[in-house]
Amino acid sequence: SDAEDGPDAQAAATAAVSGWVDPDALSFLGSDEVTVRVTVKIPSVMPFVSDFGSVTKSATMPLSDEEDE
Repeated sequence: SDAEDGPDAQAAATAAVSGWVDPDALSFLGSDEVTVRVTVKIPSVMPFVSDFGSVTKSATMPLSDEEDE
């Protein structure tokens, strides 16, 4: 099944982001959905300026019927 062959939601979110930005992904499993929140620190491109903060995005997807059982 897709659930057995594919990565979990947190691993998929981390893999979808460029590794050099060092994503921090957290997943939250609901009864019929999963929400993944990814936070990355905004990298500096200016000398002597290092804190541009971070950005967080989340996505919620329904679980497949196989995962519900």
